[in-house]
Amino acid sequence: MTWFNVLKMPNPHGGQWFDLTRGEYYKLDDNNKRLYHKAMNSVYDERIKAAVKPRKAGQPPPYTDDQIREYRELYRFHGRQRMRFTIGSEKDNYYSLEEEKNRQAQTPIYDAVERIPITTKEIYDGFTRQQKQSYWSRAMGRDGYIAGDKFAQFSTRMYRRMMRDPNFTPPFKDEESM
Repeated sequence: MTWFNVLKMPNPHGGQWFDLTRGEYYKLDDNNKRLYHKAMNSVYDERIKAAVKPRKAGQPPPYTDDQIREYRELYRFHGRQRMRFTIGSEKDNYYSLEEEKNRQAQTPIYDAVERIPITTKEIYDGFTRQQKQSYWSRAMGRDGYIAGDKFAQFSTRMYRRMMRDPNFTPPFKDEESM
């Protein structure tokens, strides 16, 4: 493999993988196939997160329920394929969900359109200490403290105080009150 071929390879971190055709996929080596499924898995994960994120009143939903179900199925498909390459499975690998005929479909335990509930002060007051700790943990967000998001910084402080002090229970605050 020359440096020119490396430069012309598809981008494993997003956009270029959408242009990958079935024929090109089957010409790729196993590592690039794994990277393709990894990238597509993360793309559909981001779409699902954006779709189920709570919205303010009056905002239209970004995706329909059928689209969310389709994204979850594609997310699971690419995750399965990536895992087959990661663990070195003997099962066949496929480019798309339509080609995968040999699997036994599992019915999900919950509806694929499950959305993240909006927590109000009344709901928060009814939480147990463990549920409040989970609320602040979710509100921290990934890298929110470093990014400068005031609510994420506040949430990080509250979560850490709850972890250190078993008697501390923070009052309710949401993003709108910050």
